[in-house]
Amino acid sequence: NDVKNRTQALKVLEVKTQPKLIKPPKPLITSSFVRLMAAALKLTTKDAMSAAQTLFERGLITYHRTDSPVMSQEFASTLRDFAVRHKLPLPKTSREFKAKANAQEGHECLRVTDINVTNARAAGIDDRLLQAVYQLVWKITLESQLADAVEEETIVSVMNAHNDCFVSRSKAPKELGWRKASIQFNATDDAKAATESLNLDEENNTDEIQQMQLPDLATNETLKPVRLDVVAKNTEPPEPYTEKTLVEKLDKLGIGRPSTYAATMERIVSLSYVTRAKNLRLDPTPKGVSVSRTLDNQFSFMNYGYTAEIESAFDKIALRQAEFVSVVHEAWLSLTQEITAFKSAPLPTNVVNFEAPSSSKTFPAKSAAHSKSVNAKSKKSTASSIKCAPGDKCPRCKEGTLSAKKIQNGPNTGRAFVGCSKFPACTQFAWMQ
Repeated sequence: NDVKNRTQALKVLEVKTQPKLIKPPKPLITSSFVRLMAAALKLTTKDAMSAAQTLFERGLITYHRTDSPVMSQEFASTLRDFAVRHKLPLPKTSREFKAKANAQEGHECLRVTDINVTNARAAGIDDRLLQAVYQLVWKITLESQLADAVEEETIVSVMNAHNDCFVSRSKAPKELGWRKASIQFNATDDAKAATESLNLDEENNTDEIQQMQLPDLATNETLKPVRLDVVAKNTEPPEPYTEKTLVEKLDKLGIGRPSTYAATMERIVSLSYVTRAKNLRLDPTPKGVSVSRTLDNQFSFMNYGYTAEIESAFDKIALRQAEFVSVVHEAWLSLTQEITAFKSAPLPTNVVNFEAPSSSKTFPAKSAAHSKSVNAKSKKSTASSIKCAPGDKCPRCKEGTLSAKKIQNGPNTGRAFVGCSKFPACTQFAWMQ
């Protein structure tokens, strides 16, 4: 209110106008395809991949399980010929796109097989959903090779008599570039918005800039405020994931592969770890929160980098820089050690009661009867445990000899334990006291 009361007039300090290039969307890969379908058609990942499978089987699109944005030169050349015939703006040369470091480049991008087939109905597809899916794939395929759009961005800095500074930004289209395709081929507003949102997920500016033009202003010009609103903004907590944003996050973290996104979404829903709303928002359930808290810091696969590291190791095997048996054995040994340690450890106390994220009601993660059963088993196990030391005969298999070892991976890396010489046939395990 103090700022509002002392702002009776404004002086223009600077007016800056500059062009801003807006690149077209990249050719589709599996992750961007399912995000596009979620944004434009509200399709689940499973339904999007099912539609793509049908279009692929009908020969209308390329293979839909891919994480490479590379487009063949032959197809790019055909696309440019199409653009010339329809007077669409093109860059001087075909655009080339590089796959990310851990991408599996067995297939090129997800695109239409013939750019001249502008709609699926002409190819014999009567299903309206499949027609809409094809239209979006066709649209991105075409736009990915067209010229940049250009917007004129205006930034105006003003100041009141008490040296309080204000900045106003606006943008206005200058050259349509790749956006001309949507206008020329009558794309729906939903399709346009979905493409723009997909673009923002990539590398274009995501700042909140008003889509309007400011009046012509000059430096040192004095302005009389017509209305002054002071709005206090607070940092908001992150929104719950949707299928679109979760797939985007998985892709960035290198978790999973194009063939696993749909299965992952359906799995966490079918196990009741999350609930899926009509807008595809995923809300964690009490069961999901409990499982996550129980496994966290217990297993190395709960670390976000685990999948990427394993995939990197597999890549080394393919390049003959590592041995298959040693890589798999190390991963298996780490997992079995973590499982044994997990079974012998008491359940974390923070999974017993918690507040569900979408309700004020407190839910027990486990029933009272189950908790008593677990506690009884835990006490029984502790009472009957046998102390063992390196050099002793194994109390489990009665054949092997115990020796001291250290965990090589995971949250317990470096921690010493006593294991049997008959491992893996014998899984005797005890922490060093």
